[in-house]
Amino acid sequence: MFGRFRRGSFSSFGYDRPFRFVRSLLKGNDITTCNLETPITAKTYWTRVHSSLVFRAKPRVAGMLAHAGFTLIGTANNHCQDQKDQGILDTIQYLTRAGLAWAGTGRSQQEAWKPYIFEKHGVKVGVLVVTRLVNYEGMRQRTGFLAHLTRQRVRRDLPPKVAALKKHVDFVVVVLHWGEEYHHLVLWRERKLVRLLEAAGCDVLIGAHPHVLRGIERWGKMVAFYSLGNFLFDFRFGRIGDSGLAHVVFEKAPSGKRIVLAEFIPINIARDRLPHPALGHNGADIMRRVAAYSRAFRKTTTFRVVAGRLQVVLPWNTGLARPRATGSETHHVGSGTHHVGSGAHRIGSRRTHHGGTP
Repeated sequence: MFGRFRRGSFSSFGYDRPFRFVRSLLKGNDITTCNLETPITAKTYWTRVHSSLVFRAKPRVAGMLAHAGFTLIGTANNHCQDQKDQGILDTIQYLTRAGLAWAGTGRSQQEAWKPYIFEKHGVKVGVLVVTRLVNYEGMRQRTGFLAHLTRQRVRRDLPPKVAALKKHVDFVVVVLHWGEEYHHLVLWRERKLVRLLEAAGCDVLIGAHPHVLRGIERWGKMVAFYSLGNFLFDFRFGRIGDSGLAHVVFEKAPSGKRIVLAEFIPINIARDRLPHPALGHNGADIMRRVAAYSRAFRKTTTFRVVAGRLQVVLPWNTGLARPRATGSETHHVGSGTHHVGSGAHRIGSRRTHHGGTP
């Protein structure tokens, strides 16, 4: 989370190279996406009494994200309006200059809801970025817009949008800003939404906002990462330092379309407040906790640990631990970060990968 750091703390934070310990995990995927939970602007357009909760990052942040390996930036969240409409427009401008795609906000309502579509060798992956939460409920959107659905509308309106997108792509990923902050428990209404999305054709859901890890559920042919926690964040007490990347591989073959790999890569926010790969006992502890958060899904979801990663067992891929190099086309959705404040995802296509929140 770039937007809450003070100038004097940039040196200890490593503002010039915040992703240097995880860059090898972020690069080389067809899609590496994150939740950018701060506007990028050259000036301040709005301050409030509680200014520590009103974020703004400097323009060079866009270049840092591109250098780290991100390809798609999710911009729909409860802080995207922290610098009003102009902050949304400036963010789009700086991300575009850095050669980054974005989704979730726009210069019109239509653009804000426009999915990101990645195509390679005839395989299409669509990514829809949506927020269920906003901080400024009464703020009118005049020139800067966001893909937002209220609690009452999300179950009614999001599945039809997924179904409409699925008609034009092979795989659909939904990145959703939702959930209770600092709560590991997944609520029944959230599980109900996952069922509706799966029925509509969603293949992967990646959640952000709780600031802590939550469980992973396989429902039907869909995998839901309910929350990836934080990724680049300014404090690490309790379990806030537990983080991870969601790595998903899709395959389109003559026999059909499917997920061939869905795994969680444990990450730890260390004392330097930077994301580090969680190795050894540290990584094992984080994976055990994610498995524990997933106990409510044990009837449909099981895991195995392979090479320090927590893999979701996919019944249709019995015995397959890694994507196969065959004549079929595989795509990775990588999991970079899901907050520049929280989480990460990679989506691979060559295979196709999806990542978390900076």
